[in-house]
Amino acid sequence: MYIDNDIVLHTYTCCYNAKPYPPLFLPQDPGAPLSGLLVAMFREVCARQATLVAHWMRVGYCQGNMNSDNSALCGVTLDYGPFGFMEKFNPAHCPWVGGGIDYAFARQPQAIAINLSILAQAFTALLQVRFHS
Repeated sequence: MYIDNDIVLHTYTCCYNAKPYPPLFLPQDPGAPLSGLLVAMFREVCARQATLVAHWMRVGYCQGNMNSDNSALCGVTLDYGPFGFMEKFNPAHCPWVGGGIDYAFARQPQAIAINLSILAQAFTALLQVRFHS
């Protein structure tokens, strides 16, 4: 299976640069190798997710279910609940009764790191398909 850089760039441009969010990094050279494009995109996604979680931690917000299907590449969360603010500091606070310690306030940086590792695996698989075809 061959993956064309133009297809990846088109998908990226259409899907991940939607308003009102600022566009993700778009390299100046659309002919750049796919690996370089994915690395640049991954760096920016990591920065946006880290900023998002840092702001949450700063104000005592707990998303409560920060798994990979609730992380958007543009740096927002997609879940409507069970998020909430803490009334008093409690690192184990989780507004979702099924969340337990895995989705607690203090574990949000680890949760986003797991999500980003899953994205890295997807990008790696994309490159493996490209280079083995």
